[in-house]
Amino acid sequence: MSKSTAARFADNLRRARAKSGLSQTQLARAAGISHSEIYRLEAGTREPRLGTLLNLGQAMGIDGADLLEGLGPRANSKHSNSKGSNSKGPNSKGPSPKRSKAK
Repeated sequence: MSKSTAARFADNLRRARAKSGLSQTQLARAAGISHSEIYRLEAGTREPRLGTLLNLGQAMGIDGADLLEGLGPRANSKHSNSKGSNSKGPNSKGPSPKRSKAK
């Protein structure tokens, strides 16, 4: 059974907070959020809002995106691109479609 997104985020947050040397209370004050919010985030019962994520990163002196490490879809998951590698998205390097000339 795989961990939920909230549980994986909780692991990342606990690890980053420990590395920064801050207590939950200190992190809450520095990030401008409540201690109970930090507790819920670290317990994996809540996912952060974008502003909270950015404030947490800033309070610990890291990029908030670092707290999202490992949360994206896995390569072999049901969330991967089902069109395969031949899909022609907007950033595709393949030839552009032929356009008819205006008369």
